[in-house]
Amino acid sequence: MPKFLRVIGKGFEKVGFTIGQFNTRLLMTISYYLLLFPIGLIRRTFRGHTSEKGWIERDPLPSDHFKKQF
Repeated sequence: MPKFLRVIGKGFEKVGFTIGQFNTRLLMTISYYLLLFPIGLIRRTFRGHTSEKGWIERDPLPSDHFKKQF
C-alpha cells in the first residue's frame, strides 16, 4: 500500500473518531433531556410528601464483621 494512502487513511480515522465523539455526546444529551429529565420531574411531582425517603434503617455492623470476609 502506498504511503500517501496510509496518510489519507489516518486522516480519515481521526476525522471519524472526532465525529463519533461529537455524535455520542449529542445523542446522550438529547436522550437525557428528552427521556430521563421529564421522567424524573414527573416522579418527583407525583411521589407525594412522605417522611420515608426509601431508606431502610439498620443497626450498624460490628467492626470485626469486615476482617474475615471469606
